[in-house]
Amino acid sequence: MCSQLRHAGYSVVALKNEYGIIGALLTKGNEIHVAFDEKVSHGTIRRHIRDSLGKMIEKYGHAVTSVRKQNEKGLRFCERLGFVKTGEKNGAIQMRCDRCNYA
Repeated sequence: MCSQLRHAGYSVVALKNEYGIIGALLTKGNEIHVAFDEKVSHGTIRRHIRDSLGKMIEKYGHAVTSVRKQNEKGLRFCERLGFVKTGEKNGAIQMRCDRCNYA
Protein backbone atom coordinates (compact mmCIF):
# COMPACT_ATOMS: atom_id res chain seq x y z
CA MET A 1 0.00 0.00 0.00
CA CYS A 2 2.77 2.47 0.83
CA SER A 3 4.35 2.14 -2.61
CA GLN A 4 0.98 2.98 -4.20
CA LEU A 5 0.69 6.06 -2.02
CA ARG A 6 4.21 7.22 -2.86
CA HIS A 7 3.37 6.74 -6.51
CA ALA A 8 0.28 8.92 -6.04
CA GLY A 9 2.47 11.65 -4.54
CA TYR A 10 1.53 11.20 -0.88
CA SER A 11 4.04 11.45 1.94
CA VAL A 12 3.45 8.84 4.63
CA VAL A 13 4.58 9.33 8.22
CA ALA A 14 4.20 6.58 10.80
CA LEU A 15 2.58 7.68 14.07
CA LYS A 16 4.25 5.96 17.00
CA ASN A 17 3.98 5.71 20.75
CA GLU A 18 5.90 3.67 23.30
CA TYR A 19 4.20 0.47 22.08
CA GLY A 20 4.95 0.87 18.38
CA ILE A 21 3.16 2.18 15.30
CA ILE A 22 -0.37 3.37 16.08
CA GLY A 23 -1.30 4.93 12.74
CA ALA A 24 -0.18 6.91 9.72
CA LEU A 25 -0.39 10.49 8.53
CA LEU A 26 -0.73 10.94 4.77
CA THR A 27 -0.16 14.31 3.13
CA LYS A 28 -0.06 15.68 -0.40
CA GLY A 29 0.15 19.45 -0.78
CA ASN A 30 -2.58 20.84 1.45
CA GLU A 31 -4.43 17.50 1.62
CA ILE A 32 -4.18 15.48 4.83
CA HIS A 33 -5.52 12.11 5.92
CA VAL A 34 -4.95 10.12 9.10
CA ALA A 35 -5.52 6.47 9.88
CA PHE A 36 -5.08 5.06 13.36
CA ASP A 37 -5.83 2.19 15.67
CA GLU A 38 -9.22 2.93 17.25
CA LYS A 39 -7.92 1.67 20.62
CA VAL A 40 -5.59 4.68 20.80
CA SER A 41 -7.05 7.79 22.40
CA HIS A 42 -7.97 10.65 20.10
CA GLY A 43 -5.91 12.93 22.34
CA THR A 44 -2.79 10.94 21.48
CA ILE A 45 -3.58 11.15 17.76
CA ARG A 46 -4.32 14.90 17.97
CA ARG A 47 -0.89 15.49 19.47
CA HIS A 48 0.67 13.67 16.52
CA ILE A 49 -1.18 15.58 13.82
CA ARG A 50 -1.30 19.02 15.47
CA ASP A 51 2.13 20.10 14.24
CA SER A 52 1.67 18.76 10.71
CA LEU A 53 -1.75 20.33 10.33
CA GLY A 54 -0.55 23.66 11.73
CA LYS A 55 2.44 23.75 9.35
CA MET A 56 0.21 22.85 6.42
CA ILE A 57 -2.26 25.64 7.20
CA GLU A 58 0.62 28.09 7.67
CA LYS A 59 2.06 27.14 4.27
CA TYR A 60 -1.14 26.82 2.18
CA GLY A 61 -3.64 28.93 4.14
CA HIS A 62 -5.88 25.91 4.74
CA ALA A 63 -5.94 22.12 4.71
CA VAL A 64 -8.42 19.75 3.09
CA THR A 65 -9.48 16.18 3.69
CA SER A 66 -12.33 13.85 2.87
CA VAL A 67 -14.17 11.33 5.02
CA ARG A 68 -16.54 8.59 3.91
CA LYS A 69 -20.13 9.71 4.54
CA GLN A 70 -20.89 6.68 6.72
CA ASN A 71 -17.80 7.24 8.91
CA GLU A 72 -19.54 9.25 11.64
CA LYS A 73 -16.64 8.91 14.10
CA GLY A 74 -14.21 10.20 11.48
CA LEU A 75 -16.44 13.16 10.67
CA ARG A 76 -16.79 14.12 14.34
CA PHE A 77 -13.03 13.76 14.83
CA CYS A 78 -12.28 16.08 11.89
CA GLU A 79 -14.85 18.60 13.11
CA ARG A 80 -13.20 18.66 16.55
CA LEU A 81 -9.88 19.38 14.83
CA GLY A 82 -11.44 22.39 13.09
CA PHE A 83 -12.54 20.99 9.72
CA VAL A 84 -15.88 22.09 8.27
CA LYS A 85 -17.91 20.35 5.58
CA THR A 86 -17.63 21.94 2.14
CA GLY A 87 -19.36 19.40 -0.10
CA GLU A 88 -19.86 15.79 -1.03
CA LYS A 89 -18.33 13.74 -3.83
CA ASN A 90 -18.53 10.00 -4.58
CA GLY A 91 -19.87 9.12 -1.11
CA ALA A 92 -17.25 11.18 0.73
CA ILE A 93 -17.70 14.42 2.64
CA GLN A 94 -15.18 17.07 1.54
CA MET A 95 -13.81 19.16 4.42
CA ARG A 96 -11.63 22.24 4.90
CA CYS A 97 -9.70 23.57 7.91
CA ASP A 98 -8.54 27.18 8.13
CA ARG A 99 -7.38 26.92 11.74
CA CYS A 100 -6.62 23.85 13.83
CA ASN A 101 -8.47 23.86 17.16
CA TYR A 102 -5.49 22.15 18.81
CA ALA A 103 -2.60 24.19 17.38
